[in-house]
Amino acid sequence: MFYGFKDYLIGQCSFGKTPSETYSGDKQEKICDFVQLVLFGFCICLSSFLFHLIILPIRIVTGVFVILSRLLKKIFKKTPVLSCNAEFHDCVKFFVFCISCFFLGLVDLSKLYHFIRGQNIVKLYVIFNVCEIADKLCCSFGLDLLNAVVNSPPVNVFGFSRLISKMHQPHMSSEKNFKFITLLVISSVYCCIHTLVLIYQIIALNVAINSHSNALLTLLLSNQFVELKSSVFKKFEKENLFQLSCSEMVERMVIFMFCVMIGWRNVLQLTSDDRASFWQLVVLTFTPLLITYVSEIFVDWLKHCFITKFNAINPMVYDTYFSILCNDITPFSSISPLQNNVTSCVYLIVPCPFRMLIYLKLLP
Repeated sequence: MFYGFKDYLIGQCSFGKTPSETYSGDKQEKICDFVQLVLFGFCICLSSFLFHLIILPIRIVTGVFVILSRLLKKIFKKTPVLSCNAEFHDCVKFFVFCISCFFLGLVDLSKLYHFIRGQNIVKLYVIFNVCEIADKLCCSFGLDLLNAVVNSPPVNVFGFSRLISKMHQPHMSSEKNFKFITLLVISSVYCCIHTLVLIYQIIALNVAINSHSNALLTLLLSNQFVELKSSVFKKFEKENLFQLSCSEMVERMVIFMFCVMIGWRNVLQLTSDDRASFWQLVVLTFTPLLITYVSEIFVDWLKHCFITKFNAINPMVYDTYFSILCNDITPFSSISPLQNNVTSCVYLIVPCPFRMLIYLKLLP
């Protein structure tokens, strides 16, 4: 049967051959699965940070009272003393935090800010990228280090050796005590270094946003698109994609914290110097921060779209990742081999250095 140009034109202009509703619904569901996964991971990181910022100080105060009360009962009433491992571990975290804050308090952050501000655009760009890489390395190293300190048996020194040793391990050797103290010192040094890396990173971002020229901010935004080149054309398996997704959850959380801290500090500083209304200052300050954050989200979407397309990965795998994260944060859940390999990636945000950022005066 002859098919003429007129029939072809009429067929192309008609609305009879539209995509099916099922196909369209599947596409929308795939997009929603990825957004749901990233949002859920963001909430996990935020919950972990808020726990160490708000709940942990309360646990430390109550833990000190619990330890003292049990020690007094042991001394005066000669009653058996229950273990205080959880309370002791909270006190260890607080000790590391206090030691790190003490040494970081010796650093003149005002001079550090003006030193970074005085650098040219290329040096600032290099500083920001080096700090970003150093942050990821510190997270992967520090997470295992802090877990080793927290899971170590308590040291029996500082005048309470006999009491604490009876409460925990009666025959703890001096070798274990030395190992614990060594881990404690290394953890304190790590927290200082990691916090300094974050300070350099947040100050460099603040200088880029507050600079009169938008050249540096444009470089930082273009740096996000460079990630597409390094990720899009690589061979990805499902496990690798899960690792990438978890790292981007943490990265999105870190950028969100940086934007909130920089924006809020700049608003408070401009409020005392400028007569403009508060909401005008909020819009003026948070607009470049919002552009930075939205560009990060956009790049992540593009990256995962190309990765799933070129590696023939069904985007419904994000629903599986979501289930893995749910099982991981649920107590007494069954852990699969995939979780044993990559579930720690979502916890690569180490809350202690970020908590020190809140307590320290970052920007002059």
